[in-house]
Amino acid sequence: MPDYKYQGTSRSGSSVSGVMTASNKTELASLLKRQQITATKMTEKGKEFSVPTFGGGVKAKELAIFTRQFSAQSGRRRRDPLGGNAQLAKGLRCPVRQHG
Repeated sequence: MPDYKYQGTSRSGSSVSGVMTASNKTELASLLKRQQITATKMTEKGKEFSVPTFGGGVKAKELAIFTRQFSAQSGRRRRDPLGGNAQLAKGLRCPVRQHG
């Protein structure tokens, strides 16, 4: 039987975590319930997956500038035979030129 990592809350409301052996997640939830633990996360040990991150992310100020500029570019309505796709592409190119 596989080992499962779990996180949850006890009856008193405190956070609990640990490792327990069970045949599947349903059995694990049942075992935790008997211990008066409400499971919030259950993963099979050794099968955890985390997405790698590159850099530090996008700063809030940069996101605000981008969305303001994108909104201004894509907000201009004119007759477009492509149904607005050209304006969308133009709106995406503008901030890239400024910061890239």
